[in-house]
Amino acid sequence: MRDPAFNQFSFATATTGGTLETKQDSKGTKTVRLYCLWTNHTPPKAKFDETRSLLDAAYLNLRRAEPSLPPPEQLKETLTRYPSK
Repeated sequence: MRDPAFNQFSFATATTGGTLETKQDSKGTKTVRLYCLWTNHTPPKAKFDETRSLLDAAYLNLRRAEPSLPPPEQLKETLTRYPSK
């Protein structure tokens, strides 16, 4: 069985960026993913926090356009390699 098609959008400021992915599987489960990937390094904490703020703002704007999305406090969050400095 093939994975269903999905939409993927990139967004950025002058100093950081991220990706928004929306999809619906064959069972009707809808998923929204916001993420930013750094390859082969962990960014400084300030860069990570700036990017995180951008992702939060993108989700809030998406939720304004689609009020049926859950509020931020109900979202599942996964942080990988969060910088300590």
